[in-house]
Amino acid sequence: MFAALPGGLRVVRTFHAPRADVFDAWVDPDRLRAWWGPPGIGVSELVGDLRVGGSYRIVMEAAGEPARVLVWTFQAIEPPERLVYTWHWDTSPEGVVSSLVTVRFLDLGRRTEVEVTHTGIEDDAVRDNHALGWDACLGELDKTLNHMV
Repeated sequence: MFAALPGGLRVVRTFHAPRADVFDAWVDPDRLRAWWGPPGIGVSELVGDLRVGGSYRIVMEAAGEPARVLVWTFQAIEPPERLVYTWHWDTSPEGVVSSLVTVRFLDLGRRTEVEVTHTGIEDDAVRDNHALGWDACLGELDKTLNHMV
């Protein structure tokens, strides 16, 4: 489910996996690599430091396309409840333009509700593109979690 917000968006998805497992899939670099990105876009490199002030550098590639480098800089890490990080494309020709992502993990027993709030997106077309990307990524996370159970 996607909802437009002033300058951002909110996406909510429920996964059939325990909260700690969903949180771990989000922060463990090997597990994150397995699901991050929409279909057809792979993560060729993911390096970083999971700590407040640390960052993940995620290199995303599609066949025949130049690599795009996404950088998350962690503002809050509260396992297994919440992550907050800035988001920017390192390869952006406009320079560094950051937005903010807050991910909440709600414990529903054997299921987990994930709420992604992505703010600081001033352009509606960019927001809508992010909404499509989040929907695709969360769909890949769901597939990955189902294979891990």
